[in-house]
This record gives sequence, C-alpha cells and structure tokens, in this order.
Amino acid sequence: MKLSRRQIIKAGSVAGAAAVLPASVLAGSGSALSAVQAVQEPLDPLTIPKYVHQLPLPRVLAPAVIRDSTGRVIRHEYDMSQNVIRTQVLPPGFPRTTMWAFGGRCRIPGSSSTEFVASSPGPIFENTRGIPARVQWTDRISRPHIFAVDPVLMWANPTAMEKPEAPFLPFPPGYDRAQFPVPVVTHTHGLVVKPQFDGTAEEWFTQFGHRGASFVSNVYEMPNEQPGTQLFYHDHAIGITRLNVKAGLIG
Repeated sequence: MKLSRRQIIKAGSVAGAAAVLPASVLAGSGSALSAVQAVQEPLDPLTIPKYVHQLPLPRVLAPAVIRDSTGRVIRHEYDMSQNVIRTQVLPPGFPRTTMWAFGGRCRIPGSSSTEFVASSPGPIFENTRGIPARVQWTDRISRPHIFAVDPVLMWANPTAMEKPEAPFLPFPPGYDRAQFPVPVVTHTHGLVVKPQFDGTAEEWFTQFGHRGASFVSNVYEMPNEQPGTQLFYHDHAIGITRLNVKAGLIG
C-alpha cells in the first residue's frame, strides 16, 4: 500500500507521542488524537439574540484557613485546577460550548458549606493583606486542545516533536502531536511574588510530568503584602497563551 507524505508524518507523530505519554492515556485518547478539533456546529450569527444572558458573576473561593497554636490565621490554602467544561455561553436553546475553566472550592451563597466550581471567568480569590496564600495548581485538561496549536512557532512543545518544515500540513487541523497534552501555567498580573511563583511562560507543566525550562513548582507561595486592588489571572504557557486564554483560562 502506498502512503502519502501526510500519512507517514501523522503515523510518526502518534508513534512519537506513545514514547512519552502513559499507555493508559493513549488507550483512552487515541480517537481524540486523530480528531484534533472539537465537533463544531456552524451557526448563523444573525440568528443569535443579543443581550440575553445576565453578566456572569464569578463565585468566591473558599480557602482552607491555617492557624497557629494560638488560633491566629497564618495562611490561606487553595487547591486550584484547569478543567474542561461544557457551559451555556450562547442563549438557551443553542448548543453548549466546550471551554477550559479554572476551578476550586467555592462558598455557597447563604450557606457555610462549599462546593467545587469550574467557570470562565474563574472564581475570585479574596485575599487579606498580610495573610499569605498558598495555591496548588493541577492540570486536569484530559483531551486535545480545542484550537489548532501551531508547532512552527516557539512554544512549550511537551512531546518534544520536531519543528515541521515545508510543505506544511493544512492548518487547521494541523499536527495531532501538538494538540495533546495541553501545557498550562497561571500568571497573575501585578501580583508581588518571587519569580519562581510568577507563572511566567517557561514555568508551564502538564499532568503527565512534562515541565518547562523554568519550572520550579506547581505550588505557589503568595505573600499578599501589597496594597489592596483587583488583579487579573490567566494562563501564560509559552507559544499558546492566546489559545489557552481564548479557550477560557482567565479569572
């Protein structure tokens, strides 16, 4: 059987991914790797009514409160993750949208209980000046990227695939091996932290142990010593920041 150049490259890409991804992951995601893009339903924008949804108000995170032996609060701890969700972005009656979303334990309004909430924009951190925060980030994006990743650019490249050369594959869909796993790292604009906890572009990581060149830890120590203000947090993985933010990783 004669194979085209595209078929050979595609076969090599999937085989190369098998060398660095756990067998259990590949067994469950083979069909997803071959279908890089999410199933999309073309819509006529003129049929979508405007100003139907209320402006969404993100929920407030409920940290674990750590106290010393005297009962004084010494730290707030958050367990945060990047997740895949299906949510009603368009008005009711239209299809739901697949998005990436920040998630964590949030307060239930009017209750002392909490629940896990993943949303875009992500939940709100309500910090107090002088009380440090510790945030653990976990990548739970278990499917290929919903947008085509361009491996010709300088990017995280967790599977260490070779940079494509001309003639290039049609883009999108592009290259299967660049779609999964999805590298992530979270940066907060204006937050005063040590550089290893700043979420800079080369501090990315994946759930399978891939790490960026500047990665130190996925647990961030935040002193909260600056004056009170409103800050913006978002994904910052090198070469795919625009894709991860567009997919929903903002808060």
